[in-house]
Amino acid sequence: MENIQPRSLHYVTIVSVLFTSSLSAEGVQIRLVGSTSTRCSGRVEVYHNGSWGTVCDDDWDFNDTKVVCRQLDCNTRDIVPLTRSFGEGTGQIWLDDVSCLGNESSLTDCQHKGFGNHDCRHTEDVSVACLGSDIRLAGSGSTQCSGRVEVYQNGAWGTVCDDDWGLNDAQVVCRQLGCGSAPSAHPSAHFGQGSGPVWLTDVRCSGHEQYLGQCEHGGLGRRHCGHDKDVGVVCEDVQIKLVGPGSTQCSGRVEVYYNGTWGRVCSRNWNTPHAQVVCRQMGCETAQAVSVAGQFGEGTGPVWLDDVLCSGKESSLTQCLHHKSETRDCEYGKDVGVVCSGYQVRLAGSGFTRCSGRVEVYLNGAWGTVCDDDWDLNDAQVVCRQLGCGTALSAPGSAHFGQGTGLIWFNDVACTGDEETLFKCSNRRLWNHKCAHDEDAGVVCSVSLQEPSISVTSPNEGLTWDPEGAEVIRGYSFVITCSIKANSSQGRFSLMLSDSTIINPDLKDNNSASFIFPVALYEHQNNYTCVHKVTTKDSNSTETATISIIIKFPTAFVIRHVTVPLILVLEFCGLYFYFKAKKRQMSLRVSRA
Repeated sequence: MENIQPRSLHYVTIVSVLFTSSLSAEGVQIRLVGSTSTRCSGRVEVYHNGSWGTVCDDDWDFNDTKVVCRQLDCNTRDIVPLTRSFGEGTGQIWLDDVSCLGNESSLTDCQHKGFGNHDCRHTEDVSVACLGSDIRLAGSGSTQCSGRVEVYQNGAWGTVCDDDWGLNDAQVVCRQLGCGSAPSAHPSAHFGQGSGPVWLTDVRCSGHEQYLGQCEHGGLGRRHCGHDKDVGVVCEDVQIKLVGPGSTQCSGRVEVYYNGTWGRVCSRNWNTPHAQVVCRQMGCETAQAVSVAGQFGEGTGPVWLDDVLCSGKESSLTQCLHHKSETRDCEYGKDVGVVCSGYQVRLAGSGFTRCSGRVEVYLNGAWGTVCDDDWDLNDAQVVCRQLGCGTALSAPGSAHFGQGTGLIWFNDVACTGDEETLFKCSNRRLWNHKCAHDEDAGVVCSVSLQEPSISVTSPNEGLTWDPEGAEVIRGYSFVITCSIKANSSQGRFSLMLSDSTIINPDLKDNNSASFIFPVALYEHQNNYTCVHKVTTKDSNSTETATISIIIKFPTAFVIRHVTVPLILVLEFCGLYFYFKAKKRQMSLRVSRA
């Protein structure tokens, strides 16, 4: 049998091919190289005057990295400037003091000292990581943070074999994709069978690697696995929200959603760079102020992040350095908060719901309305998108939801319908209008409910997994939990069985519900799905993927509590009759003597 030595995916990649960009307008190519490089991570090298050379890390920052990732057709959302992470180069140092705006199409379009002009050594060679570019999640029912794991190698996407696949491996995938932690790792083509090559098998991660290619594995492209063994992951995408007395969409106490519940964030040194990351993640503008010591009230629940340290350039709060904690008290400071610039939208008025009502915007510290001049479905579509409410069904004007009060902030709104927020629409006129509140604009949106997640646990460890579903030992307890990540105070969860039976929850809050089965019986064997319903609009979410519960005969229980005692009794009886017979033989010998 062949002796397969663990190897790094990056090593295989670098010896097989050097990835380069296409020629820029100036005929300059770049590539990422190094002992553990991939197509989208490695030491930056530039081709000039017939030879490859490195780039010095003086003044290298996020914008410079973004240009490199874009030029190589890699992900520009989750990028990391990693100076000196892929070793030292040799030969020329072509560029120094690179200064990009971030929108250039080529690194050599950025300002720099000129080719070959530098005061650096190769110990200052710059590296980058365009995270997430060589891995994706696909398959039936996949989302941004759950699905079949696929990796990109040698110009093609391929899958990963489930031999030795476990939670540590899934954790690395979730980290690489910026999707939080991994509560489960799924073998046996849980998200359907892929196609093309099976690139990796026998993956063995410690769980601390930054990306999957750093893990040991059994070789690239080995063919002893079929697509019926494609692996998948389900990650817990870490989300944040702003809450507390006086909070708005862009100001409030920061809370993080992790491990199925909302928790607090604490920090000794919470300042503007930290707040800037939160504002960016919330889709708001710049951070105007930071909040500590309970300006937006004191939180409850676990402290998920403690002693946070951000540079201000991160795209997510969880990308900042931090300590994970599950304590109930802030050790070093109070709950943190932010006040971001940016305009918020809400729906109000007579008979309003979460997704229908009079449109009001928050600007310069006050709520005001929108005039219905030129108000149409395109404008309403942007409002519905901004509020997470699906598509626009109608755009009523003439104060359909009643007249507002105060200022009328917008008039002659002209959206194309593709904008992310109302404030990115063109031809808006702030304050400049001849409208009255009898012209207040409104929207009616379809309710777009996120699909909840479903999980099963067993408090007394009576649960195992096999390709057909979750196996629960008869007589043990199990709990099915349904949850969503967005906060909703108007919804409720139901657990659906395959025969359309509906079960109501035993424990619930706004974001999750638990269905408790104290003793597993054979009649509990079924297929279960979760549904989330918003009562005000009588709308249901998409059903979750099905979890199959299989009730197993308690073999271990019988062995432990019946078979073993029976064997002991039989052994005792055997010893009893053995010694009784020996005693009788001795008595006979004495009587004969």
